Amino acid sequence: MARKPNGVSVLAGAAFSVVLFACSGASTDEAGDTGLHVALAVPRDAKAEVTGVFFQVTNSLGHARHAIFSLEEETLPGLLGPDLAGHPFTDWLVRLEPGAYTVVATPLKKGGSPSELFAEARSDAWVSAGTVTEIVLTGSPSQAE
Repeated sequence: MARKPNGVSVLAGAAFSVVLFACSGASTDEAGDTGLHVALAVPRDAKAEVTGVFFQVTNSLGHARHAIFSLEEETLPGLLGPDLAGHPFTDWLVRLEPGAYTVVATPLKKGGSPSELFAEARSDAWVSAGTVTEIVLTGSPSQAE
């Protein structure tokens, strides 16, 4: 699995839900980057099963970008609220053109196959010029059990 190129930035949300917010006018540097910062927080008990995450971002024309990252060694800090504090996570910052996207994060087991115990998380996102849209997806147990 690839190593993460960046750390997590501002995250907020409730466990087992999707949180979407745009950082209006905010960017990762003074150049006014445009893109998406997506993170997946998995349940505390998932670390025995989940070792990584496959992220996929697809635009309205069906063009996709994807990446695989291992879970971070550290967990989400308490300043993010009690619902996310202590959860294992990983994240991805990807530069994108402005537009509509579908984001999917699939928890992976050791060896890279999808987890049967924890379901993929997905959300729609809008990326505006000069901003980085932040999304926190939170994993939940699979309904197939």
